[in-house]
Amino acid sequence: MKDDVFGELNYHNGWEKELVCEFWNAGSVMIKISAYENEMPNQNQKDAYRWFLNDLNLISRMSRRKMEEYLSAIAEDILPYCKIHSMPDDICSLVTVNHILFMESGNFAVMCDAEWDDHGAAVLCMETKMTVGPQDIVWMYE
Repeated sequence: MKDDVFGELNYHNGWEKELVCEFWNAGSVMIKISAYENEMPNQNQKDAYRWFLNDLNLISRMSRRKMEEYLSAIAEDILPYCKIHSMPDDICSLVTVNHILFMESGNFAVMCDAEWDDHGAAVLCMETKMTVGPQDIVWMYE
């Protein structure tokens, strides 16, 4: 499907595409849109994607910083599960970006795989703030 804002999308448990860009020091990131196969991305999702593209570098830096702060706060709890004794200099050895999820509300989230938890972690990006926690936090605001 070709969307006027997102461009070419494929359906795989939501509409998705790969975006070539620098995000958390990776050369690309998967973009996912929360929608059923018979639904198009809504205006909130399109507006959020435009915001994301416009402020990509800032969002990348801020979301990574928020994740670093979160990991520092929970380090005592997660380090034993990661089989390490101290926080690494680069958090990407503990969390990696799986995809950016654009939700119907217009919020979007940096969805991460986590070494200590099969369910992962997320940075939820709302209009005025970013919240970090287990991936479940994403659905609390949807």
